[in-house]
Amino acid sequence: MKKLRKALDADWDPVELRTQYNAAVAEKRAAETALAAAPSEKRLTREELEGYVDQLGNVAKALDWAEPEELSELYASLRLSLTYHHVEQIVEVEVDPLADRVDKYRVRGGT
Repeated sequence: MKKLRKALDADWDPVELRTQYNAAVAEKRAAETALAAAPSEKRLTREELEGYVDQLGNVAKALDWAEPEELSELYASLRLSLTYHHVEQIVEVEVDPLADRVDKYRVRGGT
């Protein structure tokens, strides 16, 4: 309310202020509606995770036999990045599984 009073005291157009306020409220409500409609996060239980691992079989052996081109395609599809640091003899692994699945919404200004 203080910001509104300052804007009016600075001779801002009340109609324009109302228009901007209404647009911001509508945008906020749309974002809240979209957020409420987003699927909730489901966490795997230990048993579910163990079941998935068992279903995979011997993945390590399959990866050992894979051609470099096949591995590259697999890593790209998983959004997986591997960087080998030869001095330390370690592999840095980065994954971004939600890179193309997250919708971003923006809410205007401060509250």
